[in-house]
Parts: sequence; C-alpha cells; structure tokens
Amino acid sequence: MEELGLFNDLNLEAATTQVMFVNFGDVSELTAFNYVQQIRGENISAEIYPANMKMDKQMKYANAKKIPFVAFVGDEEIKNQTIQLKNMNTGEQQAYSIQAVIQKLK
Repeated sequence: MEELGLFNDLNLEAATTQVMFVNFGDVSELTAFNYVQQIRGENISAEIYPANMKMDKQMKYANAKKIPFVAFVGDEEIKNQTIQLKNMNTGEQQAYSIQAVIQKLK
C-alpha cells in the first residue's frame, strides 16, 4: 500500500477511538456497553475496556492509544442517567447525557 501511495488517502484520525468507557464491571459494564452501541450508531469510534481492571491500568491504556476522551459510568451516573466524560488533553471532567456526549464527540 505504501508503494501505491494509498496511505495518503486514508483518514487515520477517523479510525482512532474517540472515547473509551472505563470498565467497572457488573451493571456499569452493561450500561457502558449500551452507550458504546449508541455512540457507534452515530459513526463515532468508541470502545469499552475489555476487563474490570484497576483504574490506573485502564487510564494508561487510554493514554497509550491517545484516546481523547474517557467516560465513566458508576452507580451515581447510572442512577442519574449521565456519563462522566473526561477530556484527556485538558483534564476537564463533566457529567453529560448520552445525547450531549454524542454531540460533543461529533
């Protein structure tokens, strides 16, 4: 592909994950999975960390992949139907509805 110059035509930014949901396990994991499906339905690249591991390990993974946003869905967020969205560049973190998260990521 390099010889044919095809890499120049690829939009590599669009291929990278825009938001990663931290995996807290149990109900949180199921809720996060549903949010990932909704976000992907809007053609935004999203993932959930594959296992309920220490937060530090999950955040290091997001940093290593240069994922711009990390989302948290804990007990309080499930109760309030919100998502804590952290901007990994600025450190700013705020609660949003799923619709607001989608708009922010577009």
